[in-house]
Amino acid sequence: MATFDELDATTRTELEAAAFRRLLKHLDDNKDVQNIDLMILADFCRNCLSKWLVTAADERGTALELDAAREYVYGMPYSEWKANHQGEATPEQLAALEARKPRKRPTPPPTSTRSSAMDAMEALNIAVLTVSDTRTEETDRSGQSLVQRLTEAGHRLADKRIVPDDVYQIRAVVAQWIADPGVQVVLTTGGTGFTGRDSTPEAVSVLLDKRIEGFGERFRQLSGDEIGSSTIQSRALGGFANATVVFCLPGSTGACRTGWDGILAEQLDSRHKPCNFANLVIPGRGQHG
Repeated sequence: MATFDELDATTRTELEAAAFRRLLKHLDDNKDVQNIDLMILADFCRNCLSKWLVTAADERGTALELDAAREYVYGMPYSEWKANHQGEATPEQLAALEARKPRKRPTPPPTSTRSSAMDAMEALNIAVLTVSDTRTEETDRSGQSLVQRLTEAGHRLADKRIVPDDVYQIRAVVAQWIADPGVQVVLTTGGTGFTGRDSTPEAVSVLLDKRIEGFGERFRQLSGDEIGSSTIQSRALGGFANATVVFCLPGSTGACRTGWDGILAEQLDSRHKPCNFANLVIPGRGQHG
């Protein structure tokens, strides 16, 4: 009898898909099991499944809206499921969910050159800003992607907001975070192109004390391998202001993935050698490596 790994790729995919459909049917047959119960026991819920579908589609270059993914997972529009099957969380459930959080173990950051295997990564306080005229927290896949990556790497989400493509609103939020001693890193996504209302670089650049020219250069180099010459239409930028490091990424989920996985995962890791930006924003260090 063959092991699972010995099966051909098509058969494995079909079996995995069948198991996933069985899971969805099981959840549908047990609508009384609330999402918060699943989060408390297993750290996932129906919404997580929906977001994983969207992420999988995005990684394959397929556009899948979160609402459509939710309707598939829930077997009905999400609003209908909430109205008919979702109850109010009890104080006991909320307390149990809160109590579970400290037990969650962050995923180690990508492998990089380390000074010592015994060194501990210093978690940073990172704020995320999505710049968009149309996105909401429900549809903000790019911002959610950054939040997921930074928390899985062991960092802390200091704040998350969405503002329209307005130079003064963008500047106001970023300036507030730069002035906040509790924020060490600011990540923005969106507004870095050349359309009429793309104004993130204009909003942020005047706030910077020093520009990180290499960030935009390296991002466009990595992005070029994925989207070719279209990468020149990205005005990704980075810089320092008031001991805070700021990185501005394009608005697509793929661009956020490229920026984090290819640059920021290592440069915000205090163990990365020969140098990183984390040690420049951690109080008492003020050095590259």
